[in-house]
Amino acid sequence: MEMDSIRNNFISNIDKIEIRDTHTNLINDAYEVYEALSGGAKISPDDEAIAVDWVCPGVDGSERESKLILFSRSGEVLDQANEKISSFEWLPDNRLVYVRNGEIYISSTPHRIDGIPVALLASATG
Repeated sequence: MEMDSIRNNFISNIDKIEIRDTHTNLINDAYEVYEALSGGAKISPDDEAIAVDWVCPGVDGSERESKLILFSRSGEVLDQANEKISSFEWLPDNRLVYVRNGEIYISSTPHRIDGIPVALLASATG
């Protein structure tokens, strides 16, 4: 009985990324990721990387954190954020623009997350 509970918990924490042809709706690539994805995956302009908001266990194992993670088309992890990123989008040159801790960042190199802050978001008061 206990083993069934462990197995069911493990299986429920698996999510899947599928890349489909927009004309035929056939799956071109698919792979499973452990834990859950939050929101839709965004593929890079050169079709080589996929950015997703990944819900992973917190440091103490009980809290859940949402972090940006980049996968290759084959499912290999290319990079992942150390802190929560609240919004992200691909640029035409395969770098990312994202919001972290109230600042807008642009990644330094294609298919990577680490970057430099380019603007500070104004905080809402009132």
